[in-house]
Amino acid sequence: MVNSITNRQMVFILILTLSTYSLLDISRALAASAGTGSWITLIIAAVIFALAAFIIAALNKRFIGKTLFEYSKEVVGLPGGYLLSVYYILYFLFFVVFIIFTMSKLLKSDFFPKSPPWATMLLGIAAFCYIAYKGITTIARICEIFGIVFIIVLIIIHILMITQGNIDRIRPIFIPSKIGNYFEALKQTVIFFLGIEILLIIPFTDKNKKKGVKTAFLTLIAIGAFYILVVESCIMKLGINDIVNYKDSVIVALRDISLPLFNFFERMDMLYITFGFIGAYIGIIIFIMAIVEYLCRMLPKANRLSIVIIVGAIIYILFLIVSGIIGYSDFAIEIIIYSGLAACLVIPGILLLMSKVKKYGT
Repeated sequence: MVNSITNRQMVFILILTLSTYSLLDISRALAASAGTGSWITLIIAAVIFALAAFIIAALNKRFIGKTLFEYSKEVVGLPGGYLLSVYYILYFLFFVVFIIFTMSKLLKSDFFPKSPPWATMLLGIAAFCYIAYKGITTIARICEIFGIVFIIVLIIIHILMITQGNIDRIRPIFIPSKIGNYFEALKQTVIFFLGIEILLIIPFTDKNKKKGVKTAFLTLIAIGAFYILVVESCIMKLGINDIVNYKDSVIVALRDISLPLFNFFERMDMLYITFGFIGAYIGIIIFIMAIVEYLCRMLPKANRLSIVIIVGAIIYILFLIVSGIIGYSDFAIEIIIYSGLAACLVIPGILLLMSKVKKYGT
C-alpha cells in the first residue's frame, strides 16, 4: 500500500493528531502551572516542538520514500531498526489506550451515562480499526476534509468565549518573578504537543521535498497559537481559581456561553464536544494506523487485515484492564511525557545526526 500525502494534508494530520487529547485538559493544566503567564510557556513549547517537527521532516526529506523502519536500519543497523520500531509500536499502543480511556469517561458523563464503557468502546475500536485498515492516504483525505471545518468552528467558538469573558482575569500577563514557574510548566505542555512523531511512518515524496520541512515547522507554531487562544479564552471565561478545578474546563466554560441571535444554539458545549470528539476519533485512528504500518513493515508476509484485527483486540483488552486501575490517568500521563519526548525529539535527533555523520564519513 502506497502511503503518500500532500503538504496541506500533513497540516491537518498534525492538527487533528495533536488536538486529540489537548483540548480537554490544556486550559486546566496550564492555568494551574503557569497562571496568567500560560501564553509564555506555550510560545516556548511551540518553538521547541516546532524544532522537533523540523527534525522529523528533515529525516523524511533525507530518505525520500522511506519510513523510520526502513532508514533506521541504514543508520543504526538491522537490529537497531527493529528495536526502534518496537519502541514506537509500544509507545503508540500505550498512548492510544490512554486516549480511549479518557474518551470513554467523557462519553459516559456527557453522552451515554447509562451505557457501559466496555460496550461503547467495543463498537468504537472496531470502527477505528476499520478506517485505520484503509491506510494513510485515505485517512489523509478525511483529515483534509474535516480539518478545515474543525479549525473554523473551534476558532469561532473560542473567539465568542473571549467576547463574553473578563479580560481582567488574564492579567497580569507577565510577572517577572514567576519566570521560573513558566519554564517549570513546560513539562505540562509536552503531552499536548505529542503526535508529531506520526510523521515518522509517513514517507515523503517529491511533492513534499520542497516545502515539507517548512510546513511541519510552521504548523507547530500555528498549533501553539491555537492553544494560546484556547487557554486564554477559558481563563477569561472561568478565571484562574475556578478553572483549576475542572478536568474538562473548556466544556464548563462553554456551558455559560449565550448567543441571543442564535437561540437554537442553546448548548454550545454540545456543538464543541461533537466536533471535538470527531477530531479526537480521527486522532485515535491515526495512532492505530501508525501501529499497523509499523507491524506491516516488520512482518511483510503477514496479512494486513489480520494485523488490524489483532491490534484492535489488544487495544480493547488493555482498555478493559486499565479501566479498573485507580489512578491510571496520572500514571499514564507521566509515562507518556517521557516516552513521548524520546519518540518525537531524542530519537529523531540522534538519527538525523548519525545519518549526517555517516554520510560525511563515507
